[in-house]
Amino acid sequence: MTTRLPKAALSQYLRTRCDRMLACFINESNASADTLLALPARPGLAGFRARGMEFEKEFLGELAALFPDEFLDVQKSQSKGLPNDIVFKRKLEELAAGHFSAPRFFNEPSLLQDRYRAVLLKALGVDAATYPDMTNLRPDLVVAMLRTKDNDALTGREIKPDGLVRPIASGDIRIPLRVVDLKFSEQLNVAYAGEVCLYSMVLAAWLEHPDVALSDRFYVSSTPGVLVRHTERQTGMPTPAASVEERMAWFEKQVDDAEADLYAPPVVRFFRDDLKRAIDRMDDWRNLEWHVTPTCAFCDYLGYPGWSKRGITEVQKKWNSLRKGKPAPTLSDYCHEEARQNNRLNHLPNLTRGMLRTLDRGNVK
Repeated sequence: MTTRLPKAALSQYLRTRCDRMLACFINESNASADTLLALPARPGLAGFRARGMEFEKEFLGELAALFPDEFLDVQKSQSKGLPNDIVFKRKLEELAAGHFSAPRFFNEPSLLQDRYRAVLLKALGVDAATYPDMTNLRPDLVVAMLRTKDNDALTGREIKPDGLVRPIASGDIRIPLRVVDLKFSEQLNVAYAGEVCLYSMVLAAWLEHPDVALSDRFYVSSTPGVLVRHTERQTGMPTPAASVEERMAWFEKQVDDAEADLYAPPVVRFFRDDLKRAIDRMDDWRNLEWHVTPTCAFCDYLGYPGWSKRGITEVQKKWNSLRKGKPAPTLSDYCHEEARQNNRLNHLPNLTRGMLRTLDRGNVK
């Protein structure tokens, strides 16, 4: 059996709170499962994602030009034969040794699951043996900051692998690391904030891993950030010749804070409760809670005919290759059509999960 928790699972779950989607997500590559396979993305999403990648490339280019001596593309710095996260570790060690100073922007450092998963899940109090594999994560930016009185809101507290937030003593000489993710969106939302909090918890776990062992020299800020697109972004943008304080002040104005006090608890609950519930009921996944609402529009398991009638053929080909001997799903097995064809309550608009449970308990069909 191969179960894996993709990077997108958390943010999608925080949008939909759908247990059935979660069960399908973690079994996408599991040959022994009978959960649904993801349908091709709805029309228009490919263009949206391409524009998002353009936005990231554009902003990171601006940032590299604004901080020519402080910006490091970790992917391009990879040494032959060394994993990307170990390259990142060595750069952090150079920073701690004083070979260069903060601030420092590390672009796309990889965090390998082999060096964070066990630490993270142990800190969260869950049994790693019963949980799916996780994926290597790669935050857009990890910013090594210079701690000052002016940025105490960003550097005065740390987040631990279990999501707890702790104050930093005035005499603590560790260097703060802040995770910042770029999103092609107009505003911060709970899914984006939860995702960047997870990155921060993962980074804290990675620092504690014996292969890394840098938690005595660095800590992770409990205020990660999400940089959404701002139409007025270049207004007031300083030049590379400006002081580093002025340039950092401009950068921090572009970033929306995702305080761990607010957004880490749903991440912790996801691992301790939501994911466990889906795993424990995997044999009965069709009866896990699900609904059809506007938040399902981006879900790969919705199965709206106008978007997915052609895509089901691709899914059936993949199914027959991955899960030989089991009947391939039709569009009627996916949520939209199952709810519509069987007149399920799940299809009623604006029906909350609490209302649905009440109607189910009353045997209302």
